[in-house]
Amino acid sequence: MTVSLQPSAPSADETTTSEVLDYLALVEDYRVGLVDRLRGFGPAAAELALWVPDDDLVTSLRNLWDAAACAGREQLAIHLDDATLRGIDRGAVLDMAARFGAASLVEDDRGCTVLVRSMHAAALAETGGARSLPSSRSPRRGNVDPHGPAPVAAPPSNGSPYADALASAAADPWHARQLATRSGRRLVAAADDAMMLTLAVDPDSHVVDEAGFFGASAPEDVGMMESLCRIIEGLPLLEAADHGAIRLEHQLRARDSAPPVPGIVTPRAASEAFVRPTKLVRACLSRYRELNDYRERTNEFDEGPRETWSAMGAAARRQAVEEVLEDFALAHGGEAGDASLVSIEFDVRLVLRLCGELDGPDKPALCMVLERTLHERIDPRLEIYLEEVRDRNKLRRLAVVAPNP
Repeated sequence: MTVSLQPSAPSADETTTSEVLDYLALVEDYRVGLVDRLRGFGPAAAELALWVPDDDLVTSLRNLWDAAACAGREQLAIHLDDATLRGIDRGAVLDMAARFGAASLVEDDRGCTVLVRSMHAAALAETGGARSLPSSRSPRRGNVDPHGPAPVAAPPSNGSPYADALASAAADPWHARQLATRSGRRLVAAADDAMMLTLAVDPDSHVVDEAGFFGASAPEDVGMMESLCRIIEGLPLLEAADHGAIRLEHQLRARDSAPPVPGIVTPRAASEAFVRPTKLVRACLSRYRELNDYRERTNEFDEGPRETWSAMGAAARRQAVEEVLEDFALAHGGEAGDASLVSIEFDVRLVLRLCGELDGPDKPALCMVLERTLHERIDPRLEIYLEEVRDRNKLRRLAVVAPNP
C-alpha cells in the first residue's frame, strides 16, 4: 500500500488514465437524482450506484471509494475544493484513501485532488465503520436489536461473525471431493491458486446438480468452500454466480452479530474471504457458457414459498402468522393485539398493522426483526408490508377541493 502527499500536479499519465470527478458535482447529482432520475449519477459516475453521501466528509469519501471498489473500478480521482475541505484534516482524508489502494493527494489553487489506484474493498476494521449521527446515540426503547430479539452476544474468539459457522462446516466437509462424470450433466471447473471448485450442471435446466471442491487446507478455507457448495446446489448457475456469495455471507453470519459494514452489505465489502468464492463460481459460469453456448444473462430466479406454506389454506395461513405476531408483540413489551395481520397479498406478502408499544421510533428495526422471525418460524419467502396510513377524518376525506382558477 502506497501513500504519498505530492506537491505538484498529477502527471499526464495520471490525468488521462483516471478522469477527475468533482465531489460537489457528484453530491449534487445524487440529490437531484432522488427526484428527477431513478439513479442519481451521470455517465462519469455510473459505477457509484451504491454510494450515499454523508455529512461527514471523510465518511462520505470512504463510502464513495468503497462503492467504486465493489463495482470493480481500478482507480478513482476525486477533486475537493477549499470550501469542502474547510476544517478537514487532509491527512485524515489521505489516510482513509490509502485503505482502498495506492493513494496520493495533490494540492492546487482551488483545493486538492485525491487519486486512489489499484483499488480494493476495505474491511470494516480498516475503515473504522460508519460514524453514527448524534440522534442515534440516545438509548432506544426496548433495547431492540435489528437482527434478532436476543441481546447481542460477544463476538467469537477471533472477532469474526463467521467463525462459528465456518468451524461447523469445516468439521464435516462432505463436499471435499472430485465429481464423477455422468451422462446428462456438464462438469465445469475453476481454480484459484491450489483451490478448485467443480460443478455438475444440468444442461437443460442450467441448475447446479452437484458441487465439489479440493485443494483447501486451512480450516477457514475448508469451511468457506464447504458452505458455498451446500448453498449453491440446487440453484440455477446464473443465480449462483449472481447471488451465491451474498447468500453465503448471510448464511455464515452469526444471527446475533451486527452487519459487518454499514448500509448495503456486499460480500466483497464484508470480508476479503468472500472474494475467492465469488471468483470461482463466476469463472465456472464463464466456462459453462463456452461449453454449452449458454447466453442467458437476465436472472429472474425466484425460489417461491415452501410446499408447507403453499399447501396451507387461507385460514391456516392466517392462524400461523397470527401466532407468530402475538408471540412477537409480547416478547417486545407489547400486548397481543399490537401486531395484527390485515391481509395476505400475492401469496407471500403480509400486510401488517403495528400499534401500541410497537408503533414507535423503533418500528423500522422491529420490522426487520419481525420479518426474520417469520422467515425462521414459517417460510423464508414471506415479506412484510405495513398497512397504508389513511386519513381517518371523514369530513376531510370527502371534502371537495375546488380547482385553481
